[in-house]
Amino acid sequence: MILQDSDSHMLPDFQFIQSVSNGFLSEIQVTTHQGTALAQGRFDQKQFSADLYTRLGIPFPDRLERAVAKRQADYLAGRVMARYALHALGRSETHIPTAQNRAPIWPQGIRGAITHTSGRSACLLSKNASDFPGIDIEKIAEGNAISAIEKVALSRPELSILKGMNLPENVPQTLAFSAKETIFKSLFPLVNSTFGFQAARLHSASKNRDLVFVLTDQLAPGLAAGQQLVVRFSYDSSHVETQMIYRI
Repeated sequence: MILQDSDSHMLPDFQFIQSVSNGFLSEIQVTTHQGTALAQGRFDQKQFSADLYTRLGIPFPDRLERAVAKRQADYLAGRVMARYALHALGRSETHIPTAQNRAPIWPQGIRGAITHTSGRSACLLSKNASDFPGIDIEKIAEGNAISAIEKVALSRPELSILKGMNLPENVPQTLAFSAKETIFKSLFPLVNSTFGFQAARLHSASKNRDLVFVLTDQLAPGLAAGQQLVVRFSYDSSHVETQMIYRI
């Protein structure tokens, strides 16, 4: 689901955060709806410096000590969005540790997912016990990346469905990749193991920007072959975004 018809607002302290981050963060918005929260914004890697972790109150993880600046910037932007989403749900936690599998370790009673790429970051959370959120943002692929997606992540019937939607060039392939990433993020806490792009097959697409996938095999109890999953999407001139909340 894409949270678009509910309470969306610029954060009251937006100007303060922009000032503190020296222009690293911008256009931060938070949307809430029925126990879920979406925080999203933009970040400028050129404005990143390691001291922003301290300024923004985000603990610097030891495992990123030797990481390149891009990875450090991505992580920071994602964790700031997570903090805002948590606060929108009435939670005060600011530290979101990372598990060995690199997944965020959410506070008790919270589930969610973080995404960050090419200057965009977002976090989708839910405090509903039955919800398993997933979200992904991708820069629209080009050139060899399109060929790789078609080879690894898409079947011909799936590509045919997407191209029938009359989307701009390269958006269909990027959208399929992003949607399957979103499905993985949503279902991983239930499956608790990796699964490939072929685990979910695109079945249909609607004019309401819904993509309907079906599972091709049983991934876990309650996730049987043939089960349908609905992923919502949006796109602009440079990025696609996909979201879903699987409910048990």
